[in-house]
Amino acid sequence: MKKRAPLNRTITLNEEEITVYKKKLVQIKAPVKVSDVKNKILKQPVEEVVRFLPEKFIDLLFIDPPYNLTKKFNRVSFKSMDLKEYEKWFEKWFAELMPLLKDNASVYICGDWKTSHTILNVGMKYLNVRNRITWEREKGRGAKRNWKNCSEDI
Repeated sequence: MKKRAPLNRTITLNEEEITVYKKKLVQIKAPVKVSDVKNKILKQPVEEVVRFLPEKFIDLLFIDPPYNLTKKFNRVSFKSMDLKEYEKWFEKWFAELMPLLKDNASVYICGDWKTSHTILNVGMKYLNVRNRITWEREKGRGAKRNWKNCSEDI
């Protein structure tokens, strides 16, 4: 295993924890009731699952969409796109989540400096946006040609 930097806070699960959480993983292919997904971890892209979820059942929605980078996340790849195209992509599936929220639900959306304004544009169409949380990493990132982003927005 790669040696981590002293300030790295990445969570690593032991074998027992992996076994516990694997039991909570579900994939859905048809409409479900709240009891079918309560205390479960949905392991599939939101675009595939949103149409099967019950209305008005979400109290807290925390989403971390792919930052607009060409990058591979495990077996899933994301290709960078023009910011207007990214905004349309984000809004397409984000809007579908709105009927799933309870009236008093809270929503948190992660974004980097390049995409946070597109996320805000879409968020303001559907939600009462109250705050912007900017958090900063404790360590820098080794850049040879440009500055690296050390903060992100929620």
